[in-house]
Amino acid sequence: MYSAFGFTQIKSDQIVNEGHTLLAGFIIEASADPGDVSLYEGLDASSGRYFGKFKGLTNDSKPIIFPVPVYFDRGLFVDVGSNVTGVTLIWAPA
Repeated sequence: MYSAFGFTQIKSDQIVNEGHTLLAGFIIEASADPGDVSLYEGLDASSGRYFGKFKGLTNDSKPIIFPVPVYFDRGLFVDVGSNVTGVTLIWAPA
């Protein structure tokens, strides 16, 4: 059972949620090519399990929506790379 999906906007590396998390998608806002964002299951980039790196283009909001929400068991950590103005994550605690 999970609650309704909400969103969180971030501009720097951050733990989005500790514990069971469902991620429906996210939007990358890049200021230059290529802006990149890496996602980890866990509480940081060094001990978390790497999920993937996603790239966006200059002045283009790139939505990445999963067909089925992705389950992160230990939490969701986002590493905001270079050239990213912000990231909007659509998620729910599970």
